[in-house]
Amino acid sequence: MDEARYRAAEWALWDHWGVAPTEHWVQFGTSGPRLRVLELGDPAGAPVLFVHGAAVAGACWVDLASRLQDHRCLLLDRPGCGLSEPLRPAPSLPGLADLADGLLAAVLDRLHVERADLVSNSMGGLFALRTAAAHRGRVRSVTHFGWSLGSPVAELPLVMRFATHRLLTPVAARLPASRASVRAMLRSTGLGAAIDAGQIPDVGIDWNVAVQNFTDTRRHEFSLGNGAGLREQMTALELPPDVLGQVTAPVRVVFGTGDPFGTVATMQALADALPRGELEVWVGAGHAAWLDDLDRAEKAVRHMVMAV
Repeated sequence: MDEARYRAAEWALWDHWGVAPTEHWVQFGTSGPRLRVLELGDPAGAPVLFVHGAAVAGACWVDLASRLQDHRCLLLDRPGCGLSEPLRPAPSLPGLADLADGLLAAVLDRLHVERADLVSNSMGGLFALRTAAAHRGRVRSVTHFGWSLGSPVAELPLVMRFATHRLLTPVAARLPASRASVRAMLRSTGLGAAIDAGQIPDVGIDWNVAVQNFTDTRRHEFSLGNGAGLREQMTALELPPDVLGQVTAPVRVVFGTGDPFGTVATMQALADALPRGELEVWVGAGHAAWLDDLDRAEKAVRHMVMAV
């Protein structure tokens, strides 16, 4: 961990998007880790909690959150990601499901937020949907971008199959990241067009490099499920129909056809299994679809926040 170098890269990112967040530290449970939440926007606005995917941190949402300054935007670093402390010991696969049930509600409690809209991506979708099922009164709506952990996976990009293989994970966790490797990873998840169009600026690439090199994020994420491979995690954590059926909040799934992890059919099945689910398909968008079209992403979130 090199906190000073990570913070420097993060502040460069905030500066690029013209925001200056407030930092909160909240205790998870009575003896659990201290978690970092970054707040920007109007403190009196409707609270929106952003939940990131695997091997990144809350600041990945800065571009979208900067468009929602009339809301109270809360960007969580999940345990072990960014500057949040890790869970010790790392949770097993069943433990991950239990964590997803309770984490976000506990964070909202510490921030004295009764109800919030959730915005999630990838692994964050597992937390958002399980929270919405277990704590129905706490979640006003969910806007989820991309394939969600908890739904069937179509394909793992080659670079991710290498990095998350049981035997290769310890090696991958120690490999330094570079601008080239981060761009390659993003391209493998369908975000090549966003990179080529300048939707992901160099400062964003540099921040992603800093997450990998100057925090314990990658090592922590690879340890989840007692070192289970990524496909094993994806299969074990699929959301059963009885859980999805308990999600009474409206859910909009925004899925890009360039996302290799899922298909329109699997995402439609997820939306159909939710009592108030709907699917919005973006042709050509990648796994982190908001990076392909910020204007459209802002409209999607505002539609959910205002429609409740």
